[in-house]
Amino acid sequence: MECSTLLRAIAGLQPCSSGEIQFDGATLAPDVGKRSRSARRDVQLVFQNSTCL
Repeated sequence: MECSTLLRAIAGLQPCSSGEIQFDGATLAPDVGKRSRSARRDVQLVFQNSTCL
């Protein structure tokens, strides 16, 4: 699995085709809506614009 694909799956933007995701010792539910509030809060994306560097 490519790194950006893995990050999208962790953030819930892309479904996993198989397996499970473990984050900080806990298994993340495949459906973001079924994850606990703290799990959703702990996983966030930071978008960067490389042209600003």
